[in-house]
Amino acid sequence: MNKSTSFIFRLSENCSSLWCLISTCKSSLVFLIILFLSEKYGHKFVMIFFVLSGYLIAFTFKEKNRGAKRYIIDRVSRLYSVVWPALLLTCVLDYIGFRFNPGFYLAEIPIHHQFLRYLANAFFWADMGFMHSSFYNGPFWSICYEFWYYMLFAAYCYLQGKWKYIGIGLIAY
Repeated sequence: MNKSTSFIFRLSENCSSLWCLISTCKSSLVFLIILFLSEKYGHKFVMIFFVLSGYLIAFTFKEKNRGAKRYIIDRVSRLYSVVWPALLLTCVLDYIGFRFNPGFYLAEIPIHHQFLRYLANAFFWADMGFMHSSFYNGPFWSICYEFWYYMLFAAYCYLQGKWKYIGIGLIAY
């Protein structure tokens, strides 16, 4: 991929992620004008972001493949650079928000097992079937999906023979 194509992909990916951010800031007065557009197109931009991210991961795999271990380390470290601050900020803001308006929090998501919900999200287990692990940071689901897409890609590209199908089956399950 030449530099101009790479630039266009990165620019499109960043614009999509910016639109994702805008679409999640529905309650902010700053984004009131964009609210209609974000409601209408927000999910589409999340999907565009995932598709472009997939192209860039495939390109990196093809051109700069440094093995499965390096791939996993690179992807997980990229995600955790966002996950830990997001979880910490969500925890702090939820604590403050719950003190000011507990009715909002109690009406939106059940308060029980809150620590387990944070733990599940910290390990990308959101909505894995055994526990509805959503919490008060609605957009966080996309990070969990991104992790599992990375793992599917790794299983497909790095596992061999029957282990490839077993790995994909376990991840997809």
